[in-house]
Amino acid sequence: MIDGAGYNWTTVKGDYVRQPQPDGTITTGHSGNGYARITYLGN
Repeated sequence: MIDGAGYNWTTVKGDYVRQPQPDGTITTGHSGNGYARITYLGN
């Protein structure tokens, strides 16, 4: 998981990473609501 400031988390604050946006660009931080992409991989 990447937080809004661009840090990777598991149970502790990890490395600084950039965040992919829904339009394919990369940025740090995001205003507004988040989103989730769910892909069904079953038969």
